[in-house]
Amino acid sequence: MAPCCEPAGLAEHQPIAILLISVSDLALFENWPQCRDIHVEHGTDGARILTLREMALRFRKEQDKIAELRKAGQRTRYVETMYVLDLTLDKRAASVPVREVPWGRFEEVLKQHNLE
Repeated sequence: MAPCCEPAGLAEHQPIAILLISVSDLALFENWPQCRDIHVEHGTDGARILTLREMALRFRKEQDKIAELRKAGQRTRYVETMYVLDLTLDKRAASVPVREVPWGRFEEVLKQHNLE
């Protein structure tokens, strides 16, 4: 479970989102070309993809820093801000019609993040 603020350019109504995602699935969002090709049920789900990408990059950076500090025998008390819960997530999925994300509607955010 990951409470997070969506990128400012995406937050119209609710700037806080809580997302459930496994660590292995979160890692899939580190790669922008892979993210760009994800098909979604709703065109606005592109915002979730951008949020998950941002979270994946932050999580990787934080985990690398924690590993570095632990290796050096230092404390990590205030470094860790994203926590992994040992939950089993049901990975079954329903078959729904999907389509490409209309990335044009996110053009400003993509520019801000140097993604296109």
